Amino acid sequence: MKALSMNSSQVALAIRQLDSSPVVNVGQSRLNNAGRGVFATANILSSQAVCYYHGRHVPTDTPIPEIEEQYTLTLDDGMTKIVGFIVPQRGHPSGVAQLINEAFKPRLDEPVDQPDNELSIDPDMARNVCRAMAEYFFESRRRMNVAPIPGTNPPIFCAVRNIRVGEELYWPYGCLYWIERVTHRTFVNSGRWIYHMFLEHNSDTDDDPEDTWLRLANANYIPTDAV
Repeated sequence: MKALSMNSSQVALAIRQLDSSPVVNVGQSRLNNAGRGVFATANILSSQAVCYYHGRHVPTDTPIPEIEEQYTLTLDDGMTKIVGFIVPQRGHPSGVAQLINEAFKPRLDEPVDQPDNELSIDPDMARNVCRAMAEYFFESRRRMNVAPIPGTNPPIFCAVRNIRVGEELYWPYGCLYWIERVTHRTFVNSGRWIYHMFLEHNSDTDDDPEDTWLRLANANYIPTDAV
């Protein structure tokens, strides 16, 4: 079964087919400290539908318990998010995309000698974030083997290359996911501001995102205070 785009009836059919003939299962991840992961139980062809994101739909402004945040995905409409089931549900063996791991964690080192000032943006910290994000874009795309099909609800994940039986599935979570999981508030607020600066610059150019991050890392106009 191949899928590059789907309407709602095709999504429903794909889910039934995936659950009746699953090509993945959940097991212990091979990544350090990652817990569970999702693995191919058959050889999978590029563009083949693999699994889907299974959870409850809620408005984006709905508070989510901290334990569930890492399993939450905002849909393309920007109005709805899916809080993925932490435990796969009986009868939905392919509803496990919310358990897919990220193969590469960016090297975001928290500051240890800086005051916890939400308005401060340290230029060196900002450049380090940009360099870490450039590396993250390169490594995460190099290692990923699945991605959600745009516009599908619930999101159906397909293979972006051929996947061999036994391989663990990997999908990039995105820059903001990692920035917001750093505990130091100065770093998080700097990171958010830098991320929006990245979006602004990347939208005005055809550059690869990795190149945009590197350009920002070498820029001289990163301010010392948030506006």
